[in-house]
Amino acid sequence: MKKNVLWIVMTIMGITGVVMGCHADGPATDQLAQLLKDGKVKEYTRCVAEDQKLGIEAARTIVPAGWTCQGQVTWNLQSGVAPAVYEMSAQSPDKKESILYFSTMAFEEPRFAQIGMMNMQQAQLYREGMQTDSGNPMLKLMSSSDYTVYMLKGINLGLQNIRVIEVKPLSAEAQAAVDKSVQDFSAMMTQASRSMPGSYFRDVKLDARVVVLSATRNGKPCKLAVYAPILSYIRGIQNNGMHVENLPWTVARTAIYSAESDAYNDESIAVKLFAANFVTNQQWQASIDQAIKEIGEKRVAELRRQGQAAVQRIQQQAQAYARINKQNYDNTVGASIQHRSDVNSAVLGGWDDVISGVENYRAQDGGVLKVDQNFDHVYVGKTSGKIYTTQGVKLDSDRYTQLQHIPLSTVP
Repeated sequence: MKKNVLWIVMTIMGITGVVMGCHADGPATDQLAQLLKDGKVKEYTRCVAEDQKLGIEAARTIVPAGWTCQGQVTWNLQSGVAPAVYEMSAQSPDKKESILYFSTMAFEEPRFAQIGMMNMQQAQLYREGMQTDSGNPMLKLMSSSDYTVYMLKGINLGLQNIRVIEVKPLSAEAQAAVDKSVQDFSAMMTQASRSMPGSYFRDVKLDARVVVLSATRNGKPCKLAVYAPILSYIRGIQNNGMHVENLPWTVARTAIYSAESDAYNDESIAVKLFAANFVTNQQWQASIDQAIKEIGEKRVAELRRQGQAAVQRIQQQAQAYARINKQNYDNTVGASIQHRSDVNSAVLGGWDDVISGVENYRAQDGGVLKVDQNFDHVYVGKTSGKIYTTQGVKLDSDRYTQLQHIPLSTVP
């Protein structure tokens, strides 16, 4: 895994777009069909979540040809962390395997609030599902396994008899990278709090494990692997007779691989490529950042009109989010599509080393495309909108653009 894993977990990262096509001097249509049948050429298509409200692409990845794929964006314009959520789903031709992906989900657990003579403990503050001052639903922090079960029961996948059968930790190398990123994040949060009198951050944790479950769907046994890394920390403000403490926690992404038991495959190439090539459009993320700013300003204005003492708290929270987001953009993500694509190689690095066995190729927009290492060439069709990986076969340069291989040692 690369550096800044935590921010890779939390940050939406831009586009690695690819365009594709075919050629007369290369294999004819029937020849290409035979090469595909023989397994010497593999074909992939884009999977896209488009934001109909903004008219732009929110996220994209690739899936093997034949898989169906769809994506959508939902705006709630309430959460000060995740005012919009996108989801993408893909399903195999035989409908035995599927992949489901959700973007950032934000929750908050109130701890206590002391304002003047008023002193309220968690039992008085906590109302599950209701919104906090930040606009996030109230929910007590859970472990990755407990949250996975909670989440699966809450979405309509037709699952019954859900049971956790294994919780897989990160590899030692990946865990070390996560620990380092948690330390860096904690230091950054602490620095941000110093500019806001009375505010503090502590106990930053990242629970990043793969949860394997069994269930039944339509009377058939199935197996699932869920990766839902949970970032949590304590946030508080203590000044001018006010002391408020909350525990915000964020599920930076939720990735679900499910299959009928006889079709479940830990090494599914579809999952590998879906994970390794997944990126979010930075233009869309900029719109999210603007919405977060406007939501914060609106909440402050509403609280001012109501004369509530929480105004200062909301202002300080908004300032903290602004500083953190800006530092993340400037120092970690940056404006370079190449860098956004490169760091994406770790986007699902916690999925039991799911990104192993892939090779990097330079996409036409400067981003990185990742494919199965068993193939030796990658082509982008000039007119057909398809991606081809080949084994021992070269396609004609008039119809196909060959992508440059990137040695692993050169990827940041």
